[in-house]
Amino acid sequence: MHLQNNLRISSLVMLAFLVLLGGCNKHNENYINVNVGNSKVKTTLDRTLVPVPVTTYPYISIRDVAQYDQYGYGKFTYGPGIPCQKRLDLMPAGYNGESARPAATLLHFFTVTDIHLTDKESPCQTIYFAPDTGQGGIGCYSPLTLYTTHVFNAAVQTINKLDDERPFDLGLALGDLANNTKKNEMDWFLKLMDGGLLTPSSGLQKPGTLPDYQQPFTAEGLHSHIPWYAALGNHDHFWSGSKPVIDKIRNAYIGKTILQVGYAMGAAYQIGLNLFSMGTIDGSTKYGDVIGCGVVADMGTIPEIAADENRRTLASLNDWLDEFRTSTSKPFGHGFIQSDPKNVLGACYSFIPKSNIPIKIIVIDDTQPNDDTVLCPDSIFGHGELPKDRYDWLMAQLQDGQDANQLMIIAAHVPIHVLTGTIPLAGFRLQVVTVAKTSLLNNWSSSQT
Repeated sequence: MHLQNNLRISSLVMLAFLVLLGGCNKHNENYINVNVGNSKVKTTLDRTLVPVPVTTYPYISIRDVAQYDQYGYGKFTYGPGIPCQKRLDLMPAGYNGESARPAATLLHFFTVTDIHLTDKESPCQTIYFAPDTGQGGIGCYSPLTLYTTHVFNAAVQTINKLDDERPFDLGLALGDLANNTKKNEMDWFLKLMDGGLLTPSSGLQKPGTLPDYQQPFTAEGLHSHIPWYAALGNHDHFWSGSKPVIDKIRNAYIGKTILQVGYAMGAAYQIGLNLFSMGTIDGSTKYGDVIGCGVVADMGTIPEIAADENRRTLASLNDWLDEFRTSTSKPFGHGFIQSDPKNVLGACYSFIPKSNIPIKIIVIDDTQPNDDTVLCPDSIFGHGELPKDRYDWLMAQLQDGQDANQLMIIAAHVPIHVLTGTIPLAGFRLQVVTVAKTSLLNNWSSSQT
C-alpha cells in the first residue's frame, strides 16, 4: 500500500500596505490589529497581491515616495491564487503521485522567510546601490523599509487566525529574519514572535513628534502553543546579505558617520574605498526621506546621525545564536539547542516534531563561509554552499533517518540544487545555488542527495 504523505504547509501573504497604514494611525491605542475579524483568512492559495500597471512612465526616483500616488505607483489589486508546488523532479521518472493512496495528514505547519526586518535609520545600509541592482534592489532600499516590523506583525496575526481555524503543529522561519545582521533587527524579530512592546526605531528620537511608522506598538506575538524553529540566511550573516563584516563596517554600525565604500557589490577591496555614501533614512519625516546618499565627491557636507550601540552586528555566528536564548516563546533556543550533540552543528540541527510520527526535520545552514574563495572572490555572498563539515553532517543525518525509516524534510534558506561539472569545487565543497530566493521544504531520500 502506498501512503500519500500530506504535509500541510500554509502559505502566507503579507497584508496590503494600505491596511497597515490605516492601523498605524491609531497612536492612542498603542496596538496594531489587522482586523481580520471572523472572516476566513485568505492566503496565497486563494489570491495574490499584484501591482496595478502604470500606463505611463514618468521618471521619478524610487526615493520620491511623496510622488507615488500622483503617478499611480504603489497601488495593488488582487490576482489569482498560486497552487502548492509539487516537486516531482525529486521523484523517479514517470511518478505523478496519482497512485499514492490513501492520503493522510502528518504535519500541519507554516513557513515564513525573507522577512528582512530593517533598521531604516542605520548608517550602514546600501541605499545608494538600490537603483543599480534591478529587482534585487529591494534589499537595498524600498519605501516598505519604513514598515517592515508592521508588515511582519500583520503576518503573525494572520498566522494566529489560521491557527484558530486549524491548529498548527509548528512553524519554520527560514532565514533573512534581519536585513543587515544587526542586534536591534533581531530583537524586533523575537519581540514580534514572542509578543510585547516594540519601538521600531533607532538612534535619538523625540517622543511625540514621530510619524506613524516610528510609533511604539504592542506586538500580539505568535500563539504560545506553537513551537517555531529558525534557519540562518545570508542577511543574518553578512553585511546587507552581501559581504563579510570587516572592522570598517563593524565600527560603522554603531557610529554616527554614514558608511562610505566603493562598488561594494564587486571585489572585496572596494569596501575599503570612500567613493559613495550609502545614505540612511530620516525617521522624523512623513515619507522617510533618504539623506546622505550619493557620490562623495559631489556631496559637500554629509550629515551625521545619532549613534546607537543596539545597532551592533551579529555577524559572529555565536552572537546570532545567543539571541535565540533570550526568546520567551518555545522551544528554548528554537532548534539551535539540542540534547543530543550529534543533532546540532553550528546553525545546523535536526529534530522530531511529533514523537508518534516518523518524520525528521533537518535544518541546514547553507550560507557561505566568510573565507569563501570559490564562489565569491569578486561577487556577493548571497549564494548557498555547504563546506565539508556541514555536508558530512547532513549526509550522516540523512543516513540516520534512512536507517530509522523516517520521512525527512530539509529546511534551508537557499533552495538546494547540486551543481556538477560547472564550477571547480577543488574536491571539498558542495555547492547549493538558486535562481530565486525562496524557501525550500521538500521530502528528500538519501538517494537524491
